[in-house]
Amino acid sequence: MKVWTGAVHAPTTAATRLRLGPLCAHLEMENFDVSRWTFLDTASTNAWGVGGRKRLLPALHGFESIRKAMVNISNIGLAVIQRECLPFNNLFLERFLASKSPYIWDIDDSLWTNDASVARLIRGGPKKYETLLTNAAEVWAGNRLIADWCTAMSDTPVFLVPTTSPIPIVPGLPVLPRRLAWVGTPSTGPFIEKLLTELQFDLGNWVIDVVGADIRVPPKVNAVLHPWSQEIETRVLSRAWAGLYPIDVSHPLALGKSALKAVLFGGYGLPTIATRTPSNADVIVDGQTGRLVDDATGWKNALEEISVDSIRDEWGSSARQRMLDSYNPEKWAEFQVQRVMRYGK
Repeated sequence: MKVWTGAVHAPTTAATRLRLGPLCAHLEMENFDVSRWTFLDTASTNAWGVGGRKRLLPALHGFESIRKAMVNISNIGLAVIQRECLPFNNLFLERFLASKSPYIWDIDDSLWTNDASVARLIRGGPKKYETLLTNAAEVWAGNRLIADWCTAMSDTPVFLVPTTSPIPIVPGLPVLPRRLAWVGTPSTGPFIEKLLTELQFDLGNWVIDVVGADIRVPPKVNAVLHPWSQEIETRVLSRAWAGLYPIDVSHPLALGKSALKAVLFGGYGLPTIATRTPSNADVIVDGQTGRLVDDATGWKNALEEISVDSIRDEWGSSARQRMLDSYNPEKWAEFQVQRVMRYGK
């Protein structure tokens, strides 16, 4: 059977790489004919991330890719759509897909909660995503909040499929001076920038590695900024003491975010200090694999707690074991392959 997979952003970006990537690889091992498509290629995705008027050129490049997609869609047996095909208030490609085959909607971000009027006008509001949901054969929801929304809005079968990350064969080994790690994107950079500003007088004994966002570093903070690459991410996490996962809960997309950072950090044997959200609470066992916090005082106390060698080692070991048991990407990819097989082979 031919399986077509589609997403907005290039295969190098987190959601496409970590959700569609393992699925496609496992399907190919099972001799499925897999066609991978993204609206934006890597160069256009990078240009798109700049935002504003500079998104015009990558968007034009993306529209050329639609023509190629429509050629590959013919005679497919199943489609898997990661979030959406186009970042606009238009379901043209999804409707065309639905006329050819059933599709699975793989959704790991509550895009419908973005209340910015301009963003909603361009990208589309809840009605667009309700249509994607109701037309799907089934849904793979990245976290419990998304799964609950889908269940409330439609009778479409919903399966909870968390976003996972490859687990290194051996955990990391922290180095001196002790380093804290954050890995993200420009869109989430303001979260770590705000945290470092609030804690700038409490971070004197730490070096903070910030990967994937060009933020303003407060003068009192010893932070090192890195562009994202798989090599840099691996190097930073292999030597870190703990991971940071701040979220601004006032942001309209915040509560729908997955706990990917906690999964990523845990795989390297790092405990995670994170803002308390439903998704983070599902992954982080407070006081066993990390600490869930609600305010600046909570962050300060958690950093003091995690600085104790025995606590760090115990929580880090427990975090890694939890990832191996419950968030192993191999196991989840096998589950998805079994779901796909229900549509044919």
